[in-house]
Amino acid sequence: MTINRKLGDTFLKLKQWIHKAWQKFLTISPKKFLLNCASYAAMVITLFFITHWYQTRNSLLSEQDSQIPNFVLPSLGDITIESSDLLNKPTVVYFFATWCSICNLSMKNLKDLESDWKAGKVDVVLIALDWQSKSSVEKFIHEKQLHFPVLLGNNTTQRKFKIKGFPTYFIADERNVIQYMSVGYSTSLGLKARLKLL
Repeated sequence: MTINRKLGDTFLKLKQWIHKAWQKFLTISPKKFLLNCASYAAMVITLFFITHWYQTRNSLLSEQDSQIPNFVLPSLGDITIESSDLLNKPTVVYFFATWCSICNLSMKNLKDLESDWKAGKVDVVLIALDWQSKSSVEKFIHEKQLHFPVLLGNNTTQRKFKIKGFPTYFIADERNVIQYMSVGYSTSLGLKARLKLL
């Protein structure tokens, strides 16, 4: 009974707090409301750009005309893929780790690139880093139902690409010059928009 009474008291206090907050919200003038919204939006946008700058500082993107570093890596399909195989079309190189929760959420957005990849309009390569076993990577990719080439990267790959967090992706033009880089969650709209700008 005492637990139910405590829960009841907590919900009553929460209800009263919500009611007071709502009453205060209703007394705000439209002008002040718009100013508050604008200031919050400005803070969010500023925070986004500061975060992006911090994540991409000292990266390949910060170097003038930086190309995708040379690599020769084994794939899950037991063939070797080289960076020189990725010429003459825009390329997305997506680094992930199987334990990364943001990779888990973000990778489904790559699915929207499959039709362009199958049509030969874009190259998409996924590179697993910090993996424990080939089977764990295969299971992770199978769960995502992605059909892009998946390469098994290593510490050298991570150093060459200056990967500091997961997921990280690069978008390069047809000459393999890196045009965009992002660390963290990426939307399919963002990926497609960046590819269209090439």
